[in-house]
Formats: sequence, structure tokens, C-alpha cells
Amino acid sequence: MDKRLSIMLPLMAATPEQLRPFLTLVSETPATRLWTGQSLTIDHLMALAFLAGRGLRVPIGTGVNVMPLKHPYQTAVDFRTLALLLGQPVTAGLGLGHRQVQRALTGRTYAGQLDAAREYLRVLRSLLSGSPVDADGRYFPMTGRMTRLQHPPVEIGAGVLRPGMAQVAAETADAAITWLVPLEYLSEEILPVLTAKAAEAGRPRPRVVAIVPLVLDRPGRDTVEIAGLATASRVRADHYADMLRKAGIAAGPHESAQLVKELMARNVVLSGGARDVRGTLESYWRAGVDEVVLDTTGVVRKHGIRQARNDLEEVVLTHFGK
Repeated sequence: MDKRLSIMLPLMAATPEQLRPFLTLVSETPATRLWTGQSLTIDHLMALAFLAGRGLRVPIGTGVNVMPLKHPYQTAVDFRTLALLLGQPVTAGLGLGHRQVQRALTGRTYAGQLDAAREYLRVLRSLLSGSPVDADGRYFPMTGRMTRLQHPPVEIGAGVLRPGMAQVAAETADAAITWLVPLEYLSEEILPVLTAKAAEAGRPRPRVVAIVPLVLDRPGRDTVEIAGLATASRVRADHYADMLRKAGIAAGPHESAQLVKELMARNVVLSGGARDVRGTLESYWRAGVDEVVLDTTGVVRKHGIRQARNDLEEVVLTHFGK
């Protein structure tokens, strides 16, 4: 297996220059790509296009952008434009977002969460392939097509936490993107569904991308506090808490130090030294994960961009024996 190791942009950037240290880390090391999350500050895709004009061009993934913000047509335009400007492959990772986000953006929540995601991704796939679309869907109806353009590949990714979305990803996506999913739950509940449902659909199993928080032990650091900063907003969300409970981790609306310590003990958050992390990464690949994405959001929030980049660089270089 090709052991892909990538890095996550660990902040919502306020300026394009805040992306530069992480773009250069990908370009200067064997890291596979830079992943970004949904931004509520500047648009990360536009910032990446701006920096591409300054010569910074690396493979990109989004993990994940929120579907209700854009119609599938605009999403297709944006991602193929980025691929064209970068001259690099792009993974368009997408998810429905919290129900509160859906209501805030559309005035409602989707009655059928899985059906809405399935509709969106099917329309997006047809558009990116240049095929005509005649989708009389409940959530994302569309008739039309996109003009064909030559551009580097745009891969479709779906955010996956539980078996239901794993089935949708198996039917519609090229990549299943997880975040905070315990490895045992991933290997026992998610991967079997991806494999079986992709086979039923007559298509390859989506590759599995696991986004994993990283906190290296260093003098003067409170790793539990930093891990909490990296995970707090997610473990309080209903869909994350439900997934964690099904994986045997007692999560709920109030994060605690005990919960954070359990996430660290279960390697949901990677901690220790760079060599310790290297050993844990091997367990992800043995379980069938295709790409691990290291996320230093907690480090950025506590200690800033420079320390976060240093942690990422040390782990990447240690892993590749540099």
C-alpha cells in the first residue's frame, strides 16, 4: 500500500499568507497534499488560487466543505477552476454539516440527510464528467451540463462518520473522509460498508482518508489542554457524539479532560513523540486507511503557526526517514 501522509491547514486563514507555511511544507517534504476545512473567514479556494499565481502549487483536498453553502454546479466550477490554476489534482471533500448549519443557510434541515448527500454528490459527479444532468431531486434538482475543459483530476470526497454515509460514499464518491473516528470503529463498521456497497454498485471502493489531530509532547506543553482545543467543537456536535458513543467513547454536549484523555489513549488524537506517532500511523495503514491527514489545530490555537508547522515537519520527516 502507498502510505500517504498529508497535512491539514490548522486554522481558518485571515490572509492568504497564513496558508504559505503549510503549502511550502508540502512542497518541500514528501507530504502528499494540503487539506483545508470550511472557512468562515477568507475563502480558502480563492486564497489557494491567489497563491498559485505566486508559484505555490501543490495537490489540495477539502475536508470538508459544507454542501448547503453552494449548489453542486458552483462547487463543480470552483474545484475544477482550482485544479486548472494549480495544475495539480484536487479532492473536493464535502459534507452536509450540522443540522443547525443547514437550518441557518436554507431555513430547514434536510428531511432525508443521506438522500440529500446522495443527490448532491451524484449531480456533482455528472457535472465534473461533462455529462448532461437531468436530476429531478427533492433537494438539489438540476437540468443542464458544464462545458468540458481539460484540467487535472478533481476527485469527489464525502465526509463519513457512520455506516449510513459510508454507503452513500461507496455509491457516489472517490474518497471517504473521516474525522475523529476511532480506528477500531473505522475498521469494523465503516470499511466493511464501503467495500460491500461499492461492490454492489460495481465501482471501486472509495479510498479512505482519516483526518487525525496531532499533539506532540514538548517541554511546557499541556497536551490534554491542546487536544481539547483541537476536538471541543466536534465532540459536542450531535453526529460526532453519536459516532463516538457507538465506538464505545462516552461523548456528549460537555467535553471533559477525561474524554480528551480517552481520545488520546484510543489514538483518536495522536500524541507522544514523533517516533511514537510513526508507530501509530502504521496501525492506520494496516487497518486499510489510504491517507492520514495530520491536524495541528490545537497547537495553533495555543502556541501559534510556527510551532504547529514544526510539529508537522518533524512527524513527516520522521515517518519518511529523513
